[in-house]
Formats: sequence, structure tokens, C-alpha cells
Amino acid sequence: MRIASIIERVEAYDPRQSLDNRADEMPLDLEIAKVIGLASEDWQVARGSVTGYFSGDGVGGFGNPTVPRYTRSLDAAMTLVPDNADAAGERLRLEAYNSHGVLAPHVRASAWVAGAPRAYAATPALALCAAALRVRAALQNREAGDE
Repeated sequence: MRIASIIERVEAYDPRQSLDNRADEMPLDLEIAKVIGLASEDWQVARGSVTGYFSGDGVGGFGNPTVPRYTRSLDAAMTLVPDNADAAGERLRLEAYNSHGVLAPHVRASAWVAGAPRAYAATPALALCAAALRVRAALQNREAGDE
């Protein structure tokens, strides 16, 4: 399943180990956008920006559409949390660790979103991305089982 492999990549990614984390994160952000249906499958990263055919306001064309920085921004990562991810009034929990690798050398944060297991990653934004994608995967599996 494609979403599962993206979750693995998000949890394993450590921006501190990258020489150019902006270049490394962009393809991951684009893959997240594709799996949630925000980006078209033909969009790709070229020369440091996303390129592809897109349409908006009734006009289409080839250009540089904007992809949210899910892996870097908590605000962008929050948009991945489904609206129906709520259990007993608690929608999510986000924790950051100040010690050097509580669970593994790169883990500095964890996130839990109602409806899926806790996710662990190098940054709070990455942990929230992974947790939200876990919920989306669970919801997709539930919907597939209902059909």
C-alpha cells in the first residue's frame, strides 16, 4: 500500500542528516500531497520546485503549483488530520522530547491522532504527518471493508 510506504519514509526521515533538507523534503511533501489527492500524479520535483499541469479558477496550465510543507510546518501537518478523527473529545496529542534520542537516535517527537497508533519521528511536524497519515490509512481500510 502506497500510504504505508510514505508513513515509513516520514518516520525514518531525519532532516539533521541531510545536506540539503529542503531538496529532500520537497519530494516527500509532494508524495504526501499525491496520496491525499491534493496533487496530480504527474507533478514532480524539478530544479528545486514542483512542476506539473494544474488547474485553478477555471484555468489550467503547466507551471509551479504550491505544495504545503507538511514535513516542516505544524500548521501544514495539521491540515492532514481528518475532520472525523475524534475520540472522546480528544483529537490529537503531540509531544516533543528534549533528550537525545529517547527511542532511537533520530526520534525527537511523537504524535497520536484518534483512530490510529502513535507515530514517532525526528520533529513534531514529521510525527504529526505520520500520525495523520496513519488515521487516513485506517479510514481508507475501513471504507474499503464497508464496500
